[in-house]
Amino acid sequence: MKNPKEKTYPLNGVAYPTITGMAEKLDCSEQTIQRKVAQRKISHFYHKRRLLFPLDAADEYIKNLIVSAR
Repeated sequence: MKNPKEKTYPLNGVAYPTITGMAEKLDCSEQTIQRKVAQRKISHFYHKRRLLFPLDAADEYIKNLIVSAR
């Protein structure tokens, strides 16, 4: 069995971030990541009941936070 606190999960040769990995990338708590997933503000997908994130999900989330100048 894999460690539930792992930062990435290998799937088809690609290491996708887990909740722990996303929390580290975005410098916030795992609870905040779960809240953003529930609000559908961070792209995510499930594989075998494991919550995973696309490789560019952190960059996409930060990009959406930027407010453009008027």
